[in-house]
Amino acid sequence: MKRKLIIVSILTLVAILIYFVVSKREPIQKQNFDKANKVVIAGRVLNSDPKKPFIEIYINKVGFDQKKITADLDSAGVFVGNFESYIPTDIWLLYTANFLVLTHPGDSIYVTFDGSKEDRPQILETIKFDGDAARTNKDAGIFQQMYYSSSLFPYANEETWKKQQIIIKSHNPKEYKQYMDSIRKECRKFYKKFVSQCSPNEETKSWVKFNLEINYLKELHTYSRIHFGSEIGAAPISYYNFFKKHPHINENILICGSALSSFTNFYHYGYVINNALSENKQYPPKSKLPDRYWDSIEVFGILKHTPDIYLRQMVLTEYFTQKMEAVKVEQFEKYKNILDEYITEPYLKEPLIERYNNIKQQIDNPKIYSDAVLKKIEGTSTKELMNKVLSENKGKVIYIDCWATWCAPCRGEMPNSKTLMTSLRERNVAFVFFCIDSEENDWKALLGSFQLGGQQYILDKVQSIDLRTTFSINSVPTYLLFDKNGMLVEKSSQLRPGNPITKQKILDLLDN
Repeated sequence: MKRKLIIVSILTLVAILIYFVVSKREPIQKQNFDKANKVVIAGRVLNSDPKKPFIEIYINKVGFDQKKITADLDSAGVFVGNFESYIPTDIWLLYTANFLVLTHPGDSIYVTFDGSKEDRPQILETIKFDGDAARTNKDAGIFQQMYYSSSLFPYANEETWKKQQIIIKSHNPKEYKQYMDSIRKECRKFYKKFVSQCSPNEETKSWVKFNLEINYLKELHTYSRIHFGSEIGAAPISYYNFFKKHPHINENILICGSALSSFTNFYHYGYVINNALSENKQYPPKSKLPDRYWDSIEVFGILKHTPDIYLRQMVLTEYFTQKMEAVKVEQFEKYKNILDEYITEPYLKEPLIERYNNIKQQIDNPKIYSDAVLKKIEGTSTKELMNKVLSENKGKVIYIDCWATWCAPCRGEMPNSKTLMTSLRERNVAFVFFCIDSEENDWKALLGSFQLGGQQYILDKVQSIDLRTTFSINSVPTYLLFDKNGMLVEKSSQLRPGNPITKQKILDLLDN
C-alpha cells in the first residue's frame, strides 16, 4: 500500500509540474521561427501492456522527413519525451493506435489515455489533456473521435474501405470528382456540427477545416494514382486542376503538420510533376532521362506551377531534402541561387543548410564521418552487434538492410534482395539484414517464407532504438552501405535492392 501511495504521489507531482510549466507564448503570427525550442510531451498510458513498454512519437516536419522518437513507459505507464521544434505542428502518438496532438515550440503537454483500447476512436474517447494547449487538444481529440468513426472517413472500417475502392475503380475522372464533391459538402456540414457542439478556439477550427479540405484533395489525388495505366486510363492533365483551389497556406496553417506534409508531397508529385511532364513531351520518359535534364524540369516546374509563396518554399525544401537523403548534394549546389531567392523562411532554410553541411562533411571526410557515427554506438546495445558485423566482414563491401516485419515496402523488396545477392554471389559483398521493432515469431515466419540467406539479425527494443538514433533512421526500409575499409559511404531509403543504381554503387566500391 505504501509503495502504491508513493507511485501515486510521484505521478501527481509530475502532472502538477508539467501543468504549471506553461510557456508564455506570443500569438502564432508573431512567433520567432528562426530558433528551435523544446517541446515536452509526457503522460500516462492506463492499463498498459507489459509487452509494449514504450510509446512512439512521430514529429511532422513540413519539407523534411517525419522524425520518430520513442519514450519508455515505467511500471505505472508513465512516459516523458521531448524534441526540438521551430514551428507549431501536430505530432502522432502511437501505442495500440495513433492519434494527433497539437504542439507549439516551448509547450509542455500532459496526456493520459487507456492503452487497452484497440482502435483510434476508442482511445480518443478516453483521452485527457493538461498543461499547454489543453483546450485546443481536447477539442482536436473530440474531432478525431467523431471523424474517424464516421462514414466520411473512407478507412473507418473494412466496409467503408471496400465501398471506397469500388467507387474509385468504377468511376471515370468526372464521375469521381462529382462523388468527392458530394462528400466535401457533407464534410462541411460535419465541420459546422463540430463547431456547434464544441465551440473550439480559432486555432482548432483552422486545424479541423484544413484537415478536412486536405483529405478531400488527397482522395482526388489517390484516384489518379490508382488509375494510372488501368482500363479507365490515366486522368487527363485537366483533372489535376482541383489542386489550384487548395486552401491558402500561411503561418497559421503550420500547426497542421501532418496534413500539410502530406499535401506538399502529393501536390509536388501530382500537380507539379504531371504538368511539367505534359509541357516537356519532347523529352523521353523520366526513367530514360539524364538526371541533369530531369532536375531542371522538376525545379523550374515547381517555380512555375506553385504560385503560393509558402507552399512553393515547402515543395522546394522537400525536393532538396529528398535529393540529399541519398547523400547527394549536387542539386543543392547547382540550384543554390534558387534556394537563396525562393526559400526565405528560417524554419525551412536553416535546417536545410544544416543538413547540406552535414552531408558535405560526410562526403569530404568519410572516415571522420564514419568514426563519428560509430562513436555514437559507444556504451549502447548496438556496439557489439556493429563490431561483429564489421569484423566478420572485414575487407568486404557491406550492404545492410534495416527493415521490419510489419513494413509492406520492406517485404516487397525481399525478392529483389534475393536477385541482387545471386547476381553478386561471386563478389566480395556481405548482405546483412537488421530486423527492428518487430516480434521474433513474425521474423522467423517471414525468413522461412523468403528463403533469403545472407546474415540475418533481429534487434530487440533497446537495440532498435539505439540503431535508429545512431544512424538517424526515421523510416524503414533504410539501407546502409559500407566500403571495404568499414566506412559508411551512404545511408538512404532509396538504396533499394530493386534499384539498378544500387548494384552499380556496390560494383564501384568493389573496384576501388
